[in-house]
Amino acid sequence: MKARFSNCIPTSVSHRFSPYTDCDSRITDLRGKGMNEQILNIRLLIEKHHQYYKPMVLCFLEYIKDGKCIPWSKMINILVRKGMNEQGAVVIKQLVRRGTLFGKDKYLRAHWFRRQRGVRKSQILSKSIFDVDTTLDILEILDNWSGGVEIFERKLKTIRYNDEITLLASNEEELATLLKRIEEVTINCGVRINRYTTKIMVVDRANVLKRCEDLKDYERVNEIIYLGSVISNNGTCTAEINRRIYMASYVMSIIERQWKVLNIQSQEERKECVTEIVFPIFKYASETWTYKNQDRKKIDVFEMKCWRKVLNITRPCMKTNLSIRKKLKISKKLSTWCQLKAVGFFGHIVCEPMRDLERALILCNLKNPYGHRRRGRPPKGWDSVVKKKLGCNDLRVAIKMAHDRKRWGQLSHGERVT
Repeated sequence: MKARFSNCIPTSVSHRFSPYTDCDSRITDLRGKGMNEQILNIRLLIEKHHQYYKPMVLCFLEYIKDGKCIPWSKMINILVRKGMNEQGAVVIKQLVRRGTLFGKDKYLRAHWFRRQRGVRKSQILSKSIFDVDTTLDILEILDNWSGGVEIFERKLKTIRYNDEITLLASNEEELATLLKRIEEVTINCGVRINRYTTKIMVVDRANVLKRCEDLKDYERVNEIIYLGSVISNNGTCTAEINRRIYMASYVMSIIERQWKVLNIQSQEERKECVTEIVFPIFKYASETWTYKNQDRKKIDVFEMKCWRKVLNITRPCMKTNLSIRKKLKISKKLSTWCQLKAVGFFGHIVCEPMRDLERALILCNLKNPYGHRRRGRPPKGWDSVVKKKLGCNDLRVAIKMAHDRKRWGQLSHGERVT
């Protein structure tokens, strides 16, 4: 079954009506930014709340987008409510009315029929209008809702990246009332919350929060795969690093078989396969990781396994890691490169003017902390990687260094600066 209507709509039509399909400024929308910024924001929120024993509840909200709900006529009326002119609404209505589908039954007889419901990835306009539909519904609810998380005297209620919507609340009762309001408003527009895929994560290091019975239908998780990266409720990245090592090791085993089948013996070609295929899989979103000493050791062990397979060196050969690195002319470890990526990402966040949310999350423990931290050694945070690599104990010094772009470029690549 193939949608003739979705294939005929040019991309220029969706760009023409993009001012009407963009989200409202009252929602913390991360369009125009990469996935790394979104992953870093979620990690820093969990990390700060866990460090200062401040409870928080996150809800990764998802809607049902199938052919039995979301009429296109209602989605078009929402654009008219937002302020689209009559000419633009008429153009979209004509495109929708002319949209037909072509299908065949079991007797191979062709049928043409019209489709007036549903959201598909191939349909450019219906997907963008659906984003407006859900955004306006949430805005109507957030106007009268006083919950959320406070950062620098600013309340964060939702964080959105494309279709991914994350709700923030200080306790489970607030989140339960918010979800009830969302269900009441969205049902009238033909949109429903998917209770099977919506996940709830509780960050409560002090064990203060009470369980709410209204949320018993939703699944509670300690770890979730969000935008391709594992996020834990304790603020660590050990689970993500172990997962990336497993994925890269699996690809490395496939490449090793191909070397034997194709009889590739050149060290340069094998080294290029590892650096261009295996390591990029491992380094996905490594700018957002918080490293422990055990995690660095695991990364070093994984790296040396790859280099030993490149040279066909087994453990009984009694070759040291240093001799293998010299033979392959490798100057820096993989763990060092990952940490240098975090340093460069820090400078990218600090110097750009559109990164207010990221800067607030990084510096919130300097001016306005969430609460009083207990006695003892503080856990390692994402900013500790930057401090360690730069040799400074204050982030204000690192921010001043980042504004010198030439010098910062040398530091982020591990070069010595005189």
